[in-house]
Amino acid sequence: MNNDIKAVFQEVCRVLGLPRPLIEHWLKTNNGRRVDELNAAAELISSAGVPAEQMQMALDDWRANDWRGRKGETPTPAMFGEHAVIFWGRWTKTQNELRGLDMDRPRWRGKFDRLRVARARLEQERAERDVGPDEWEGLARKFESADRPGAAAACRARVSA
Repeated sequence: MNNDIKAVFQEVCRVLGLPRPLIEHWLKTNNGRRVDELNAAAELISSAGVPAEQMQMALDDWRANDWRGRKGETPTPAMFGEHAVIFWGRWTKTQNELRGLDMDRPRWRGKFDRLRVARARLEQERAERDVGPDEWEGLARKFESADRPGAAAACRARVSA
């Protein structure tokens, strides 16, 4: 195992709450299949280029968006590895869209970037066409459900502007 994969392996274990003594126990008791699953997840994450600091955000995203995560279950290493790669792809795409719109990185560290992109697009479209009040209201409801009342109020203010 090279150093990059080893560091990712350790981070996956940390994020999933698997302490080192448990991993060592699995190796001693010939339950290496579980360690192999962790290693495969680490190799997948490493090959996709997911940075270690994004893994906690990937787990938070899994807990918020996967039905098993919403029930409080922890993902298997294989599920987590696949979700981390998908999350990283979506996160990178959103960041590129924000850069394309010349938007600064939001203070909430990427949690609501998709909403911010939608708001910026409506602002741009407003110059080209009449953006209906229902579009602004729909975006305001999304911001409210994300517990961003200030942004929701700003969207509602655009209706009268």
